[in-house]
Amino acid sequence: MAGDLQSLVDDLASRLRRPLLLEDRLQRVVAYSEQDGPIDDIRRDSILRRHTAPEVREWLRGAGIHESAGPLRTPAAPGLGLLPRVCLPARHGGRLLGFLWFIDAGPCMTDTEVELAARATPAVALALFRESMASGLASRRELEAVTELLAGAAGAAART
Repeated sequence: MAGDLQSLVDDLASRLRRPLLLEDRLQRVVAYSEQDGPIDDIRRDSILRRHTAPEVREWLRGAGIHESAGPLRTPAAPGLGLLPRVCLPARHGGRLLGFLWFIDAGPCMTDTEVELAARATPAVALALFRESMASGLASRRELEAVTELLAGAAGAAART
């Protein structure tokens, strides 16, 4: 399923001819396209560390990314080393699942490009939802297996 997300990210980035980064709702990096456009230290560090730094997360939260129902342009934050961005919150069934991020510089995204990205966002949100459900199911199965193993070990110990 993660391959589905990577394919969606690569396809959208290719159609827009812009680098794209996809994060989950906790701003952990899920997938990213080839980074062949403007890039800042925040983007580079997020990819290398697989999450966005706490101070940047707080700044972006203050910019309204969690509340936004649609595309949102966030301004540059020179003190953080952050270029302007277009954020597309990925929601499924009203639930925030992640964020699509485009750096909005060199040149800025047109309204048409933002609209194309917005039309692609529901497919990304659905893939994030499926990934979340599959991951949750795997975690439950692992917990059940460990519980059964421990119950079996406890039963064997009681018999000896």
